[in-house]
Amino acid sequence: MWKIAYRFVAGSKETLRYLRFYAHPYVYSCALPPVVVAATLKALEIGTREPELRTKLWENADYFHAQLRNVGIDTGMSTTYIMPLVIGDRERMYRLGHELRRRGLWVAPVDYPAVPENKICFRACVTAKHTRADLDEALNILDDTLKADSKIKATTFRLRCKMSELAVRMSS
Repeated sequence: MWKIAYRFVAGSKETLRYLRFYAHPYVYSCALPPVVVAATLKALEIGTREPELRTKLWENADYFHAQLRNVGIDTGMSTTYIMPLVIGDRERMYRLGHELRRRGLWVAPVDYPAVPENKICFRACVTAKHTRADLDEALNILDDTLKADSKIKATTFRLRCKMSELAVRMSS
């Protein structure tokens, strides 16, 4: 499987000179493909020309963070527009992921070893183009799905306890 990631560094001339001489990965790197350069330049152009997009992005991120906290979803230490929704359990994460996608909400799963096993999560991204209605719909889907899953989990636990009690009685 091929895995390719493109990155670039912006900085002062002194920083770039230092990296060229001392950053070992630089020795084995090559130029970015023209399409990546063009997309980066266009993004910088839009960001410079439309600063209101940055303002809207941070407003949306702050709102989404606050609402996630209100419904009890752990976002770790995130303060950005890319936020983890900590689930902490692999099986539950995959089960919830299928249900969330079925309901029209895409959140990217982040599994161990990318994060510690107790921090297995989804990664949600908020953009400047999301409306408040979009964010509220996502929050409702998350809240409903997590509550429904918690009820299923509690019912399954009670059923396992009853089965254990029955097995103990039968073996006595």
